Amino acid sequence: MPYNVKALKAWVKDQGIGVLDIKKRGTSVTPEELRKQLLPGGKIGAGKGKGKKTATLVLTRIGEERVAISVEPV
Repeated sequence: MPYNVKALKAWVKDQGIGVLDIKKRGTSVTPEELRKQLLPGGKIGAGKGKGKKTATLVLTRIGEERVAISVEPV
């Protein structure tokens, strides 16, 4: 998905994500600052609790476009 804080925040809420790990490559984004913007409470485990999911986002560039990719372990 395109890197857009407002859209990512909506995605986090829609998916019920409470724990968010952020990886980056080729962007100037600070994972800790972005996490604070996306999660209620802004901490790594802030939304932990019953029914909360864990997600990993990879922030990178494809050409000139910044993108966010949600990844899951196999």
